[in-house]
Amino acid sequence: MTALTEYFKSRASGRAVAGAVIFALLVVLVQQTLLVPHFQAVTGFKPLDVQFPLSRYTIAIQLGAYGPDAGAAYLPFLLVDMILAVASATALVLLWAWLFRQQRTRLFSFLERGAVILVPAYTLGCDIAENIAFARLIGGLSGESYVETIEFAVTVHSVRGALLDVQVILTVLFVMLFGLAAGKQERSGALRGETAINGE
Repeated sequence: MTALTEYFKSRASGRAVAGAVIFALLVVLVQQTLLVPHFQAVTGFKPLDVQFPLSRYTIAIQLGAYGPDAGAAYLPFLLVDMILAVASATALVLLWAWLFRQQRTRLFSFLERGAVILVPAYTLGCDIAENIAFARLIGGLSGESYVETIEFAVTVHSVRGALLDVQVILTVLFVMLFGLAAGKQERSGALRGETAINGE
């Protein structure tokens, strides 16, 4: 896992982080301003992917209310949501790696060894899995496959929601630790400068 972290750290320049974040935000803009409203106009509901919380009953009720055009309306959302999942995970991993590289603290080194940088990859996996599950449900399932897919979709959707919360908390924590470490380094440099000026 250390090798993977080092790989991302080697790629995590300020320009790469900014580019990845901007691209992810542009994809979010397209999704939220075009695709979500389009799907809602066709079906009367927002895509299941963006609804929190989501229960098996909510899914069943909405699927029953979908018309024949729901699948065609979901397809462009599905494709862009897949791109967004990859873009978001990439941007977050690069941001974390950049923070780790800029401030080589003991805590950051410990977190690197604990493979914390893989959390966005787990979220990405859940996102792709739920997209496939929702696509299958909207495409039409019946019997045991229908019930099992709904159960799976609810579970993976809940896990993804929890991981998204974890990502937000970790990002805020990492930024705060980065700021504290940078401030400490700046104060230490200022003290050394004063000592040198005073000839001590």
